[in-house]
Amino acid sequence: MTTRSQKRREGASDAALRRDLARDVASLMNTIRLDTVSDLDDAPYVRDSIVNFGFQDLESLWKSHMSMTEVASAIRTALIRNEPRLRPQTLEVRIKEEDPSPDQRVTFEIFGEMISSPTDISMEFLAEVDPSLGKIQMKRMQDET
Repeated sequence: MTTRSQKRREGASDAALRRDLARDVASLMNTIRLDTVSDLDDAPYVRDSIVNFGFQDLESLWKSHMSMTEVASAIRTALIRNEPRLRPQTLEVRIKEEDPSPDQRVTFEIFGEMISSPTDISMEFLAEVDPSLGKIQMKRMQDET
């Protein structure tokens, strides 16, 4: 049996699964949904499909003066809607610090479980929202050094 076949049979390690999920979540959080730039009321199938993948435009969130609790809820909703590897009922997004830093960055703690067999894999990471750049950076993952 080749090394590649052996690895395929053994499956991926928890660390590899976490790393892949972190990369994909970072991509998700930095992709702007189609419905933020185009009205999709007449296209409900498009609105609810993968074509509308992503997160809300951060600039519009800040301009609408959403509370940090509402931003945390928007992050949770985007994860549930777009990331099927996460178990929705385990997802929790909390504000790490109530007040933004002097440069307006806000950090959220995200907890949840990734669906896996034979047992789910717990996930924990930080999302740093930088409204001036319009980016969300995944800062620290569980088991990262």
